Amino acid sequence: MTEYTDPTAEVAAPAPAPTTRPATAPAATDPVTAPAATVPAATVPAAAAPTPSATPAPSDAAPATAGLPFGQPLPPPHENVARGLLVALAAVLVAGVLAVVVWNLGFIASITSAVLAIGASLGYAKAAGAPPRRGIAPLVVLIVLGVVGTALAFVGWDASQYYTEHAAEAAAAGVSRGSFIWENITDGEVLSGYGGDLAMYFVFAALGTFGVLRSLLRTPA
Repeated sequence: MTEYTDPTAEVAAPAPAPTTRPATAPAATDPVTAPAATVPAATVPAAAAPTPSATPAPSDAAPATAGLPFGQPLPPPHENVARGLLVALAAVLVAGVLAVVVWNLGFIASITSAVLAIGASLGYAKAAGAPPRRGIAPLVVLIVLGVVGTALAFVGWDASQYYTEHAAEAAAAGVSRGSFIWENITDGEVLSGYGGDLAMYFVFAALGTFGVLRSLLRTPA
């Protein structure tokens, strides 16, 4: 007879699984007491390191003149004598007319001689492009002629005014205006009557000429 086996009978119990110990967790590190990590110091390249700027030694050599190489001095400005005298002549004529107008108005015209001299000198320097050095002699001659001519113009103007007042008598005597004026400006006795006015006129002309020419000639070339 076959033996009946109960399925609920003993069953081999499964083998127990091996016990695995958990890995030990790293201990917590106290940020206060933990030693600081050692970081290697950065190495600065020698080329990047700052170097003190070298101060150039003062040089005893004279600085070069601006405008030209090798320290050469600038050439003196060219003095155009002809153009300077032409402008000075125009200034003399204008100042002479102004002086006669002032004289005719009854004012003292002595100071106009200084205006004549200063205007002629400054006009020369402006037109010539340089102070009057080569042209100083003809400029002074031009100023003297202008002053003398203007002084004679005072006398001639008075003579012309007198002739106008006595035109009938002069015409009856056959004396022309031009001859009458010429006789007066060349007569020593007539000129002596203007002695004081003409003397002051010449003094102001001399002061004006000397002052302006000295100022111009002291200007560096």
